[in-house]
Amino acid sequence: MPNININDYNVIGENEFKSVLYDTAIVTTSEFNPSNPSFENVSVLCATTGDVTISSTYDINNLAEDVNNIHGMPIEMMQLSNRQHTCSFTAVGVTAETVKLALAASTTGTDGAIVPKSYISTTDFPSTALWIIATRLDGGMFVVKFERYLNTNGFQLTTSKAGKGQLAITLQGYNSIADMNASPVTFYPIAGT
Repeated sequence: MPNININDYNVIGENEFKSVLYDTAIVTTSEFNPSNPSFENVSVLCATTGDVTISSTYDINNLAEDVNNIHGMPIEMMQLSNRQHTCSFTAVGVTAETVKLALAASTTGTDGAIVPKSYISTTDFPSTALWIIATRLDGGMFVVKFERYLNTNGFQLTTSKAGKGQLAITLQGYNSIADMNASPVTFYPIAGT
């Protein structure tokens, strides 16, 4: 049996670790400029617990699936559909902003009371972008910008004896008929210095 030195097959170098994300991402509605990234004017939307999860899923449909004499899965016949973008996190801070975010569709009275609505209007989609910012080991960031989003998880507030209250939020990004090609999410991998 030949002697194999596994170190001879090490293909991961130092550069690959520079882009590793470290610690939990922050969630903010503050203005953020990915071209000149800085935390200077960023205020956190809410403290979170557990993971901040971003997901972009879709279906790939083979338009040649039932066509005679086309075998396999030709790339020219593949079509994307049902693309969905979500961001989920658990807030431990309960403010008017996070309650309205969790309710998706609500009204606010003059006394500050927040009342759920039974219908959605286009004004229920926040006009401010939601930014999810994760830090990289090289000092860079991975930034996700969400626009036209609503919570799809319902209002779920959990409290416990001697524990933190937790408000689960799952945001989904939506397209607009005004521009169906405008994605509700944009990704910005930003290298460090």
